[in-house]
Amino acid sequence: MRVFIRDNETGEEAEYEDRRMDWNFDDGIGEFMFLEANWSCDCHRHVFHTGIYEDFPCGETRYTITKVIDTNGDIIDNPEKTSKKK
Repeated sequence: MRVFIRDNETGEEAEYEDRRMDWNFDDGIGEFMFLEANWSCDCHRHVFHTGIYEDFPCGETRYTITKVIDTNGDIIDNPEKTSKKK
């Protein structure tokens, strides 16, 4: 799946590709990881956005997932606003 992450401070958007799972893989584990679990906080999204592993303040406002393209090619726009889990 491809996840598009916007830095809300700079407006820059970056694409992160995860070949290990899909958004809806295994009952939605990809959606869960990016929206509710470890990968939903700014410190992890910073790594996905920049590719740089460094100390970064944890929070939930700096980065937003704007779009996901799953392995079937299906596009999920604004997944944080349209998620069934939130």
